[in-house]
Amino acid sequence: MKKTFLFAWFALLSIGAAAAAPADGPVKTFYPGGQIKEEKNYKAGKLDGTYKAYYDNGALQQEVPYENGLIQGVAKKYYPDGKPELESTYKNGRKHGPRRQYYKTSGRLYVDQNFADDLQNGTEIAYTEEGFTEWEIHFVKGKKDGRMIVYQRKDGAQGTPMFETEYRADKKHGVSKTYDMFTGKLAKTERYEDDVLVGS
Repeated sequence: MKKTFLFAWFALLSIGAAAAAPADGPVKTFYPGGQIKEEKNYKAGKLDGTYKAYYDNGALQQEVPYENGLIQGVAKKYYPDGKPELESTYKNGRKHGPRRQYYKTSGRLYVDQNFADDLQNGTEIAYTEEGFTEWEIHFVKGKKDGRMIVYQRKDGAQGTPMFETEYRADKKHGVSKTYDMFTGKLAKTERYEDDVLVGS
């Protein structure tokens, strides 16, 4: 299943920005051609305010809110044409709240997630570019815990389930179902306990 993660991108901002931090005030960097590349502000030697980075064509690439050196609020990344690519909510430098990734062509929502204290928590839902559900996975403290359903892709309509599985602490635990890809009817049922097949 297709899934793109961009978590490291935000972490690198702190590392790179702190390398030559002044005590206070705004800092701008530029591309060789003179176009603005970055804008940031420091307070007491730490990033404070909205960090902004730009593509070499002048379009906004990312904006990240900082308070006292930590990301605080909604960090955003954009595609070169200005459409949103990623939005991630932070609290005291840790992912805490919604995280949403978007399709490049349409700008529509691709993956909707939620985090608590830097760990994925709640139901992750992925969508096709047409807006139909592609998969649903429930997480508790960074581990799959609950039901996962993966749907077939179907032009112009919501796809039927391909399979669904119950998880507990990242291991298959409970009933797992597989469906016929042509008829959509239940094809196989299995039962797992702590990732071990115990029945069908």
